[in-house]
Amino acid sequence: MTKKAIIKKTENYVKKCMQNLPPNIHDYKHVDRVRKWAVKIARAEKKDVFLAEMAALLHDVGRAKEKPPKILHADIGAKMAYNFLTKNLSPHLKKGDGDKLVSKKEVEQIAYAVACHGRGGKGWLVEILQDADKMDAFGLMGVIRTAQHAFKLPEYNEKNILGQTKWKKNQSTQILKTKKHVGKTIIENLNYIISWDNNLHTKTAKKLAKPFVDYLKQGRKLFIKQININSHT
Repeated sequence: MTKKAIIKKTENYVKKCMQNLPPNIHDYKHVDRVRKWAVKIARAEKKDVFLAEMAALLHDVGRAKEKPPKILHADIGAKMAYNFLTKNLSPHLKKGDGDKLVSKKEVEQIAYAVACHGRGGKGWLVEILQDADKMDAFGLMGVIRTAQHAFKLPEYNEKNILGQTKWKKNQSTQILKTKKHVGKTIIENLNYIISWDNNLHTKTAKKLAKPFVDYLKQGRKLFIKQININSHT
């Protein structure tokens, strides 16, 4: 089976798993954007583009089965990715259907990257997947993400408009197990996304992210200006 055919087979599997999700920033369109970023980063970093693309395609496959805090999409997604890839390695498949999608070692690499795509983990594949996932949160997508997750929150705190800008290593992780947002105001949620720029791994992602992060910082500046204007009208 060619790599192109493998990618197509994986695309179809992911689309099927995500077809019943409501329209949001973590639908298949998100997966497709992350896939493109992963390919771009892997190519520039001279890493295995095929593995990066496969991991990106499968990274959110567990979204539909997520039930926080007990069932998180990265954990269930890693199992789903492993089972999908392992099933296609089975020697019991009919002749012609048993061509290996990937090797056993590659299956383990991909599943591990999916499990760690949000945080933690080691290795170039994890780093590229994490960077690609963050890239889709910068720029206008970051504004949309903030609007979807934090629209019910107050715009700012009167005592401290900018609010919290830094989070301890495990603080955001614990919050996201029970909530869809981090921070108590809309600006703080925007700050949280902007702070991801400090956690990028690869030189390529850091370079690519700059104009998109600058866009968010400028948007935050204009948002604060609007708040100040509105408070005096």
